[in-house]
Amino acid sequence: MKINLSSIKTFALGLFLAVGMQSTTFAQFQVVGYMPSWQGSVSAIQFSKLTYVNYAFLIANSDGSLQSVDNPSMLTSLVSAAHAANVKVCISVGGSSAGTSNFSKLAGNSTYRTNFVNNLLSFVNQYNLDGVDIDWEYPTSSTQNNYATMMSQLATAMHAKGKVVTAAVIAWGGDTIISSVFSSVDWLNIMDYDNTNGVGQSTYDSAVTALDYWVTQRGLPQAKAVLGVPFYGDPDEDYGYAQLLSMGASPNADSWNGYGYNGIPTIQQKTSLALKSAGGIMIWELSEDATGANSLLSAIHNVIASSNPFSGSYEIQCVASSLDVNVSGSSKTNGAVIIQYAVTGSSNSLWTFVPTSNGYYQIQNVNSGLDLVVQNASTANGGEIVQWSFGSSGNDQWKPQQNSDGTYTFLNLHSGLVLDDPGSSKASGIQFDQWTSKGSSNQKFNLVSP
Repeated sequence: MKINLSSIKTFALGLFLAVGMQSTTFAQFQVVGYMPSWQGSVSAIQFSKLTYVNYAFLIANSDGSLQSVDNPSMLTSLVSAAHAANVKVCISVGGSSAGTSNFSKLAGNSTYRTNFVNNLLSFVNQYNLDGVDIDWEYPTSSTQNNYATMMSQLATAMHAKGKVVTAAVIAWGGDTIISSVFSSVDWLNIMDYDNTNGVGQSTYDSAVTALDYWVTQRGLPQAKAVLGVPFYGDPDEDYGYAQLLSMGASPNADSWNGYGYNGIPTIQQKTSLALKSAGGIMIWELSEDATGANSLLSAIHNVIASSNPFSGSYEIQCVASSLDVNVSGSSKTNGAVIIQYAVTGSSNSLWTFVPTSNGYYQIQNVNSGLDLVVQNASTANGGEIVQWSFGSSGNDQWKPQQNSDGTYTFLNLHSGLVLDDPGSSKASGIQFDQWTSKGSSNQKFNLVSP
């Protein structure tokens, strides 16, 4: 995951500062952490502060076959623990040097490419994974078209199975990642580290330059730009952030005894930048984080949480009936509709608010991990409300609009209609729907902390 300084070109910051701060498109803000197979513990991962974990690395052979994954029991344990916490897991394929040397041959041969894609599908199914991250460091001008073809073929196959496809890329100067790749991937993990001359490690200005390059200059959709940050020192990656602190470095500084790193203030600044100008933040790598108050992942999480006024979990209580929005214990996608139900104090009637953008949120059930969704992306009055996994159509995103009496009305992004208790029913078991806003009590809700 280290960047070759000789391949980096310098770009001015001014253009990005002038026009690069457009709002993120409507998609979940990703917090992606790489977990290496060779160090660290699954039990130490703070899953509640992540959306994805990338297990590094799986190695492909030049004919598209796959080598045995390192530490398979760790991968199995990771998937089990992550899924229990509603966090997704991808396999990262490649890595530096030997991990990427076979890509050139397999990407340029249609038979090998097909083998590669089919073998990855089997691997993803075997380990119950949620997607694939490609870490080819780096395609050249002679292999850039083959890279794009490989990514397109892989994305077609994975997306058909509901899996994501991402790629790790250089912070700037990645001209060999041609723009057609942007439509194939769900996002790019931008490796903004190891690119500071002298004592230092990936400054804030470096992050600005990286997003300027990919979003403003190259045209990568902002929601697909995931800003990478280091949890280790430079020039020697052998010293992780936690180890540097144990040697005497300060968590609130960026250099110590000839080593550069990112301390808490810089990580906080970069997270704020990513919230405004990217679709997420990425970490290399999780096992090098400190614990407790000095944790960099916690610093990231705290910035994100502070941008969300609805942190924590709530009962969503309808004013007309004083009953809750509830899933009746079901964790089945679309099978158990969202219903009006008496307050039970259980996780069935508890909801968290995950910010997307421009004041919209996923409203996610604590019990099932699924979202409040308008069924079939209906735009009609009476469209029923179900629970479903997060998608891209906007029918699973809601804007809590506070009324003058302190209650909330929930506006759906896709339909422009609001969450509604049909007929102002006071009977448990009535399915919620959406309706044109009338400002009545069956469309008003109180958020009640348990």
